[in-house]
Amino acid sequence: MRSYKAIFTTIVALVLSGFISACDNSTSKNRTAETLIFYGICDGSAAVLVGDQSLLVAYDERNSLFLYSANGGRPLAEFSYQSLLDIDGDEVDVEAVAVASDGLWWIGSHGLDGSGDNAPNRRVLFKTNAPDSADSKLQVLEVVTDLMSVIVDADNRKAFFSKKILKKKPKKGGFNIEGLSIAADGSLLLGLRSPLTRDDQAIIVQLTQENAGFVVKEFFQLDLGGRGIRDIQPSRDGFVIIAGDVGGGGVFALYHWQIGSKARVLTHLDRRLNPEALVRFADHWLIISDDGKTERREGVICDDIAADKLSLDKDVFFRAVKVKHDSLARK
Repeated sequence: MRSYKAIFTTIVALVLSGFISACDNSTSKNRTAETLIFYGICDGSAAVLVGDQSLLVAYDERNSLFLYSANGGRPLAEFSYQSLLDIDGDEVDVEAVAVASDGLWWIGSHGLDGSGDNAPNRRVLFKTNAPDSADSKLQVLEVVTDLMSVIVDADNRKAFFSKKILKKKPKKGGFNIEGLSIAADGSLLLGLRSPLTRDDQAIIVQLTQENAGFVVKEFFQLDLGGRGIRDIQPSRDGFVIIAGDVGGGGVFALYHWQIGSKARVLTHLDRRLNPEALVRFADHWLIISDDGKTERREGVICDDIAADKLSLDKDVFFRAVKVKHDSLARK
């Protein structure tokens, strides 16, 4: 009888061979996509390149960052930030990361939890160092907890969304941050998965940092085909955005955007990918998938495993797809 491990490996190989082919056909006729597997957690809700070839990944179900080789495999280290932020056990729901000159900014979703209850831990923006080896130590350099009031009290906020959305669940159009980037002038750009504007435009909130804290500089609205923002990352001449349906499902797409310009679609993505984060390399983008709802073995769903019970040596995993820059126009 074949061992469970062998059966699992065979199934993964068969699934991924079809998945890679589908991604290749959807992004380029030249088969530019390559799929990587990251074991131990269910998704990478935010990820950033650290060191020469390592990824620092946030898992939105656990208050930790995970260090991986950029080529996939099992985590090299886990760095908990729960005690560093002095919070209780509820998840921060980190959804995005941005590279600053003096560290990494990480942001919680700032929305209600899945039951529609207030979730104070999610309303945080914090800056850390960039640990790039298993011997590194994570440090929290700055913590901001008042962004919601800053955004909601902004003079021009009413033109983009109503306070009523603050009482809605994120997947029902409630407030939900999933993208974070830094503009050339040093301002922060918050990409909202939801809400959309009244005419179904996605929203980006631009924040500048002053002595007293952050203030809203501008709101932008983008036509992403009725989709919200799942991530936003700098490119050579602007930003690349993952766009996806507010409630989940549907067809994801990559867009290019420059401040002051309209967003333009670069490519649509395979339906079997659930894009959650972008990482830019010298010659490709790494598109990371949220695979928490995918069955892994014997009917077990990864998101149904309590985060504190999830062992990093389990055969749960998330996928990431490489897309070459030259397969995307001007990228």
